[in-house]
Amino acid sequence: QYALGRSLATKYNTELKLDISWYATVQDRRYELNNFRISAPIASKFEIEKFTGSLVKRVARKLRLPVKHFITQERVTRFDRTILDTGSSAYLDGYWQSESYFKEIEPALKKELIVAHEIKEKNKIIADQITALGDRAISLHVRRGDYVSNAVASQVLGAAPLDYYERAISSLTKDMNQPTFFIFSDDLEWVRKNLSIDHRVVYVDQNSPAKGYEDLRLMS
Repeated sequence: QYALGRSLATKYNTELKLDISWYATVQDRRYELNNFRISAPIASKFEIEKFTGSLVKRVARKLRLPVKHFITQERVTRFDRTILDTGSSAYLDGYWQSESYFKEIEPALKKELIVAHEIKEKNKIIADQITALGDRAISLHVRRGDYVSNAVASQVLGAAPLDYYERAISSLTKDMNQPTFFIFSDDLEWVRKNLSIDHRVVYVDQNSPAKGYEDLRLMS
């Protein structure tokens, strides 16, 4: 989402602002991009309503103007080339999970999408272990959480079955000498009970849900 927004803002030489109001409606999610070196202030309630609320309709009605539809909503999960011609004034609503949306600004994104502060304490220790192991370090993330507890997420997305991880582990380790698995999960207790790995394992358990970006940094 950020990458597409940055790409279009660069193309049209305009400002990118982020609508994070959704986070106020949920308990198990929090805005964390502010921990990265991004360039995007948070949009105000007034600015958001200019695109999504009744303000546009009220003003248009008073001036007897046609209402312009500013919201660009994702229609397909694959790359949609027409999105790149959205224009300089738009509200984007979607996931936008294709690198084709932002491939042209990849160098700039690589400088921005890194954690802004220095790695410290136990995260630093684990990062050093990963670096020392080189290509014998394996990052394994097990996503459960709302993929299991939320009925809609479970039906549409669903948690990967146990044999998916078992097959991946077997495939990765068949030609490796003494690998170490660094396990990341929102349900480490389930992983410990259910996933058997015949190699050295490090459970990365020091980061709270509010510090998901620290896990992401270690995985990268």
